[in-house]
Amino acid sequence: MQVTPSTDDQLMCTAAMRYCLGRSSYIVGACLDWLKATWDQFSPNTQWVILRDIIEALMDDQKEKSYKVEWYSSYWKNFADQHILKLDALSLKWLRDSLVHKIAIGEKFPLDYNLYPEYQTKETVDGTP
Repeated sequence: MQVTPSTDDQLMCTAAMRYCLGRSSYIVGACLDWLKATWDQFSPNTQWVILRDIIEALMDDQKEKSYKVEWYSSYWKNFADQHILKLDALSLKWLRDSLVHKIAIGEKFPLDYNLYPEYQTKETVDGTP
């Protein structure tokens, strides 16, 4: 599939991923395969938004135990891990800044590395020793 730089194509890619994110069926695997195959055709902004949305869904799922993402969380986490590690410093800063409000209130970052070392301890989250 050819994804053009047009705003409509980029928006539809994001919308399709958001639809799949809350599902517990074969569509998750199909979506992730498609995202991998077309990733380089997305604008940087579309890539950032997709990664942010995946990470936010994983964080929300951990907090609320809604299990919307849990059945397929390892697939979403692996996808995010593979792509977040390729981000340059500016992209990583954008991603970090777009999620810091969740981390600051004590939600755990769902990936295996920590972009928020200042929020690792209870003391830095709520100020208590």
